[in-house]
Amino acid sequence: MGASQFITTNTLESHYILSKNNKIQIRDESDNKFLLYNMSNYEPLVINSVGKTIFDLCDGENSIGEIIEFFNTTYEYPNKAGIEIQKSVEEFLLLLLLKNLVEIKNK
Repeated sequence: MGASQFITTNTLESHYILSKNNKIQIRDESDNKFLLYNMSNYEPLVINSVGKTIFDLCDGENSIGEIIEFFNTTYEYPNKAGIEIQKSVEEFLLLLLLKNLVEIKNK
């Protein structure tokens, strides 16, 4: 796949497998917050526990579709339909890609 800045939620495909950038440090902050720090570009990103779960699932084994399915089957979001969960997860994955925290694994 080309440069991540050309990826949008419309071009993310469910079969893409994501893996973490190996230059990321994670620090557990207080109040269910985590700091992801990219040692390549020195950009921090503070995420919550749901974001941390999504980041952890980017293990080089799970596809985008599998990550979305995990949230649809594991958690109950009474005010969100499946399509809203999918959109939220895709938008967060796009953010991780754009910040070079994860990358699309070559097939």
